[in-house]
Amino acid sequence: MKKTLVFVLFALLISSLFSFEFSGDFRTRYSWTMNWFDADRASDRFIDARARVQFEETLLNDLNVIYRVRGDYNWGEDVKLYSDHLYIDFTGFTRTSIKLGRLPWADEMSLVFDDDLEGIFYRHEFCNYSSIEAGYGLLKKKSGFDYYDIYGNYYRPYNVGADNAIYFFGIDREREIGFQTIVHTFKYRPGDNRVYRFWAMPYLLQQFGRLSFDAMLAYNGNFTERRADAEKNTINHGLALALDLELDAGRGGKPGLNVLVATGDDNSDYENTTYFNTIANDYHNGLELLGRGAHDDSPRGDYSLDPFNSGHGLASVVGRYSVPLCEKISLRFAGGAMSALERGLYRNRRSGKIMGGEINMGAEFKINDDISIKAIGAYATQGGFFGPGLKDVYGIHSTLDINF
Repeated sequence: MKKTLVFVLFALLISSLFSFEFSGDFRTRYSWTMNWFDADRASDRFIDARARVQFEETLLNDLNVIYRVRGDYNWGEDVKLYSDHLYIDFTGFTRTSIKLGRLPWADEMSLVFDDDLEGIFYRHEFCNYSSIEAGYGLLKKKSGFDYYDIYGNYYRPYNVGADNAIYFFGIDREREIGFQTIVHTFKYRPGDNRVYRFWAMPYLLQQFGRLSFDAMLAYNGNFTERRADAEKNTINHGLALALDLELDAGRGGKPGLNVLVATGDDNSDYENTTYFNTIANDYHNGLELLGRGAHDDSPRGDYSLDPFNSGHGLASVVGRYSVPLCEKISLRFAGGAMSALERGLYRNRRSGKIMGGEINMGAEFKINDDISIKAIGAYATQGGFFGPGLKDVYGIHSTLDINF
């Protein structure tokens, strides 16, 4: 794969001799929270910024080079610069695209995987409105905690170790109805037994008049090679359902509903479990504190919504509503509750299942099509799942987005 990236980089350098197109975005955020996950903790403030610039050059009629550089800044730290995307896109065959390099890929609802990988991607359209896709990629080693490496690369936790590879395949009709599969194979440490994880995910992304209906049913099967001290192989069967509805009522606003349910396990029988595992998901349910809010991709972020939920399962129901006040200003409201399906573990003692509830409200000001400002205030309760005696949480998040 290193040779592949060197080839892509060489192609990029050659492309610099020609004219190229570029685009990008800049985002800066401010966050203030109080009492988060700690009954004795005072308020916490956080500021960060992110800039991304993408260059695209056509070397030949059917060969494009895409390179994106990213810079991150977190309050009190140095600026981190690194290459984000770096791949070639070949479209020389009829209705076919072949991508090679460090490129992004995601399942249709970002339920299991939404991140970059180093590999190859193939997509072919047929019958005028249907497509098939397939790919293979390598994932960099990641620990159980978010961090930046010495080159400034930001990593989400994959919780895996050696020989970390992913295979994916999909078929769809105009990206409205389809089926995706993912196979993830790895070893926790060199010399360990290999783990195989498989996801089968039929989905439906439909527009019925003014009603948008997005749904995905996912099955996760795990298989671990037989352990020396086990009588049989370790097997896992997990399920998840993600549902998102939104009605465009024009001046009446946009009410919406998000439902997420994923199975967990009490770990009473480690050889037969019902976890729903994820790799690097980016699922949003509409909540700021208990969901993926303003700081979902920062090392000091708030709670990051993950259907795996440390193996305890998850049930989330969130309602939302946005209403325009005028052409450039809109108000946003959301509220919901979350619970684990299995009890948590607090200081080696079983805790409750209730994770908490949240309400938030805010406003968005669109200066123009490329510049917007958002501010959201949120209040959440922390249930017994996180431990006893935790105070309610208050938070204010603001974001400035600029596209160019």
